[in-house]
Amino acid sequence: MDKFKDKIIKEWELPFESDPFVPNVVLIKFYKGMLKSTDWMIARHQEEVLVGRDTTLSVEEMQYLGTNRQKIRDVIKKLKTYV
Repeated sequence: MDKFKDKIIKEWELPFESDPFVPNVVLIKFYKGMLKSTDWMIARHQEEVLVGRDTTLSVEEMQYLGTNRQKIRDVIKKLKTYV
C-alpha cells in the first residue's frame, strides 16, 4: 500500500489548494488531467470485479484512490465558482 500511495502522491505533487499565481482555468485543466490519468485504474478494477477475477488493487488502494479522486472533484467544483 505504501508503494501505491507514494506513486500517487508523487504523480499528484501540486497541492489541492489554489495557487494565486496560476489561473483557475489552468488548475482545473491540471486536476481534470489527474482524474483522467487514473480512469484506467478504476475501469480495470471494475472489470476485474465484474468477471470475478482477483483485483490488481487492494480494497485499501481503491479506497485511497477513490478518496483522493473525490478530493480532486471537490477542488475542481470550488475552483469553478471563482472562474
